[in-house]
Amino acid sequence: MNRLKIISVYICFWITTFSAQGQQLPVYNQFFLNPSLYNPSFVGAHGYTELYINQRYQWVGIEGAPVTTNINLQVPINSKLALGVFMISDKSGLLSTYQGDIGLSYRVRLGQASNLTFGLAAGMERNTIDQSVIDQAIVNVRGTQITGQFGLNLEHKNLVIGFALPRLFESELLDEFDLSQTELALLKTTFSSISYLFQVGSQFSVKPAVFYLTDLNTVDQFGGLASVYYKNLFWLGGGYKQEIGPNAFLGFNIKEFIQVGYDYEFASGLAEQIGNGSHELHLRIRLGKTNKRERKPEPEVATASAEPVAEETKPVVEEPKVEVKEEVKEEVKEVPAAVIINTDVKEEPPVTDAITTIESDRSGDMPPGYYIVVGAFRDRNNAQKYLDKIAAAGYSGSIGAHNQTGYNYVYLNYMASLNEAKARRDEVRKISRFEFPKTWVLEIK
Repeated sequence: MNRLKIISVYICFWITTFSAQGQQLPVYNQFFLNPSLYNPSFVGAHGYTELYINQRYQWVGIEGAPVTTNINLQVPINSKLALGVFMISDKSGLLSTYQGDIGLSYRVRLGQASNLTFGLAAGMERNTIDQSVIDQAIVNVRGTQITGQFGLNLEHKNLVIGFALPRLFESELLDEFDLSQTELALLKTTFSSISYLFQVGSQFSVKPAVFYLTDLNTVDQFGGLASVYYKNLFWLGGGYKQEIGPNAFLGFNIKEFIQVGYDYEFASGLAEQIGNGSHELHLRIRLGKTNKRERKPEPEVATASAEPVAEETKPVVEEPKVEVKEEVKEEVKEVPAAVIINTDVKEEPPVTDAITTIESDRSGDMPPGYYIVVGAFRDRNNAQKYLDKIAAAGYSGSIGAHNQTGYNYVYLNYMASLNEAKARRDEVRKISRFEFPKTWVLEIK
């Protein structure tokens, strides 16, 4: 008997050992890049139409070792509803499983910086076994069964908490074709996760996450990981899973439309004796430019009686915050033109040297200096709503009032010199996760 037959017999024995139940959940170390792999409530979370491909090669070097491929398309319909289509192929030795699911997620706004989202997916799963190696008398694999998933997640600013039931139904794997034997398996398999994004300066951010998996077919598993991001360009990090061992990963974005990730799981335990580690590849392709989950603030456009609106906006500064958070939870396509004082410009950013100078207003709350402005409002409440929106996306800002002009300015940074202000203005304009194309510099003398 060759090595493939030995591994295949072992896998079949492994199947029967776990009371002839369905297969255990596929392993995805890079689920933090696409949480919908375990939790359907994250379908369409970014607000864009996106195609995800995840492929995992486990225990490289062993014939018949598991190979899992997950392809899913996520299409946000509006700010609340999103559709997902999942196709999964999982091959372990002689056993092959093919699964297709359709899912929906529904988001409920709890506040300017909080969302509660629910998700449900259902489909069919098909199991086959290579009878040319294993005689049918040894094992008779059940052909088709119903699949289902349920999940929810709560977002509050940079905190995300998720809970999912990845297998709503459980049915015997070793049996004749008989859908009537499928039964509900609530709480038998669960996946819980929590993550938080910390901003470290204006260039870096750190995102730790922990998760806990309970699976009827294997031991419960606790794990954690941490990612370090540089702007929105690339990231690297590592994690550890109980009973499995450590893993390391890295990835990068190409102009927000293509995302590539790679993970290596170090071999440990039995796998270390018979093979090498595991490789996992991640690819995301953004297919549209419109963010369907962007929430528009309630802006107030400057009137003709105000100061010239060509290039104006103002910041707030009660000790201006220089820090800008560039990694966000919910992506926002662009700042509505109505929010920005630069209403004379449509698609392109305003003049390259967009700088406005006004005299200091001693009765206001903006001391002399240079401000990186992204919006101006006559109504203080509207300025606060817009500030809450960008804060929910992960950016630090402030509001500054100038009584002579009558505007409340929303700004991201306060600079001491004009050259620094110009450089920061150009940098902010290029932020792709939350576009500020009409950012300008306000000088208070």
